[in-house]
Amino acid sequence: MDELIQKIESSYGLSVKDVVLIRSSDDNDTYKIVADRGIFFGRLSKRKNKDSLSIDSELAFIKHLNSNSIPVAGVIPSKDGKDFTYMEGTPLVIFEWIDGVVGCVSKGKYLPSEKAYNAGRTLAALHNASVKYPNECILDRKLTTEMKRIEDFREEILKRYTDGKEFMKTIARLIEFAEKYSAQKHIIIHNDFRPQNVLFGLNGERENIVVGIVDFDWMCLAPPIKDLALALVEWSFADGDVSADLESLRAFLSGYVQDIDAKYIPTAQDVAQWIEYACISDVATYISDTITYEESQEISGATEAKELRSYMLSKAKYFRSMDFEEIFRDIHQ
Repeated sequence: MDELIQKIESSYGLSVKDVVLIRSSDDNDTYKIVADRGIFFGRLSKRKNKDSLSIDSELAFIKHLNSNSIPVAGVIPSKDGKDFTYMEGTPLVIFEWIDGVVGCVSKGKYLPSEKAYNAGRTLAALHNASVKYPNECILDRKLTTEMKRIEDFREEILKRYTDGKEFMKTIARLIEFAEKYSAQKHIIIHNDFRPQNVLFGLNGERENIVVGIVDFDWMCLAPPIKDLALALVEWSFADGDVSADLESLRAFLSGYVQDIDAKYIPTAQDVAQWIEYACISDVATYISDTITYEESQEISGATEAKELRSYMLSKAKYFRSMDFEEIFRDIHQ
């Protein structure tokens, strides 16, 4: 922590009083920074090989959203005027601090419909602003990055899972589907619009209002329906539950459809297909990360093949049986 404080003070000219770790993930560590000039949010990447052009593109897009009244934190420049710096080879970015409460969905506990509805409207506003983004964007992540990444582990998956062959066929089918999909123009999407990446007002009249969107580290160029599909899953179906909270799903979808540019209003069939894609892409990430970690720690995989299990796989199976035509009729009434 002392090294981080020294880096913040030397690169940003802040006199740091305290630094608190907020969250640690496979991609980043995030911090609350209390300094002489106020409170700030710090993000230290865990990926030393992250391309600087990709970071520049991410931060330029965030600044575009900020200038278009989308609730994102402003980027704090370093003393030399740059949007980020490096600490031991990993990118460090400092943002303005946003006072708010993170959305929280857990087994049997969902956010009020008004919050889900406003979150849907906010995602629509983000997409509308993205459509107007005039700059080229160079990003490490692509629409099919996670799907294609798992192909490197094909032999290990076939050995570990009794249904591994069928899973890899599903991956191939969904990659083909995504690459051929042409109903929507590709724009920059958040690609991780989960409740934990959305902040709501602290109290009173603002407690149901979105005041901040964070964690753009997974943003990519894709049809906006990919963003919507993952969000519908994450806001309505908590890990460990056996079914979705349809009230939350309808509220989020209603807010989104109300505000999105008419050209990007999806069909019920497209929503169903992209929900399957979003769920299976998440499963692919989980499996790839698990195998990569075990190999890095020299942990031997299971000697006997077993059925592939994950929360997102269960959600994909659940949503395949849902009548989205009925859901769309409900929200248009």
